[in-house]
Amino acid sequence: MDTCGYRVVLSIDGGGIRGIIPLIMLDHIVENFRVIGHEVLIPDLVDLFVGTSTGTIISSGLMLKNPDGSMKYSVRDMLNMYMNRGHQIFNKSNGNSSHRYVYPFRLVLESSFGNYRMSDLKHNYMFVSYDLVENSPYFFKNNTEEQNATELSEVIMACSAVPGYFPPVRYRDRELADGMLTAKNPTKHAYEYARELFPNDKLLVVSLGTGSCVTKKTDWIDSEVVKTHSYMKKQMDFDQNLIYVRLQPDLLIANESIDDTSDENISGLVNDSVNYLRAATPKFDRLFNLMTIKLSA
Repeated sequence: MDTCGYRVVLSIDGGGIRGIIPLIMLDHIVENFRVIGHEVLIPDLVDLFVGTSTGTIISSGLMLKNPDGSMKYSVRDMLNMYMNRGHQIFNKSNGNSSHRYVYPFRLVLESSFGNYRMSDLKHNYMFVSYDLVENSPYFFKNNTEEQNATELSEVIMACSAVPGYFPPVRYRDRELADGMLTAKNPTKHAYEYARELFPNDKLLVVSLGTGSCVTKKTDWIDSEVVKTHSYMKKQMDFDQNLIYVRLQPDLLIANESIDDTSDENISGLVNDSVNYLRAATPKFDRLFNLMTIKLSA
């Protein structure tokens, strides 16, 4: 396929502290560009950001700009946030859920994103949440006027409030919870929304997972992750203007927990990611070449 003029869609799975994995893969992309003499920011490469849960946190951080137009957070900044403050962000609190500030997660979100509203995100985006009232997915999108005035930290919380960890977020007449309840892997939603935004354009859909556990029995959430991957592979047969790349390491050292922020498990997530990138060199090289073409187009 001729890749000039195509749109890049970045889809990031949910998975709590396991968001370290896609951040390491994004950092690997940035570092590879640096090696060839290009100082690249991820928004330079991406036309549409899509995230569920921890993917929403990462996507939001990478899109934010300071008042002077510089980026607020680099990939390395976000990675450091996960590694240094992960124990706060993904801490299961047993405090009084009626108090707005009892959860360390909320405190970190408000300190990191509290001065921003959805209208401050100038990129195309879609964040996945789940409405417990309607028992259906709920999406935050850049072209939805009624959502623009909403605080970004509130939206991130609404997409990341894992039942049993955090109370649902009341948003108008809805009760919103973690998007993993409907799509841990949001790539199908990302593709469908991209086709709304760019109906006739060539698409490069980059789907970043947060690790696949090979030692436990697959639950319905992980089954849906695999089904989405299969759907996207088949979709390339029907959509000749689609390139789809999925990067998903196996968890061989780290465990499957979304809230194990111990030094040992964080080290395991890093090592699993690095080992995967070494083993997946041909796939990554192809992706990197496509992004290089995108940057020069």
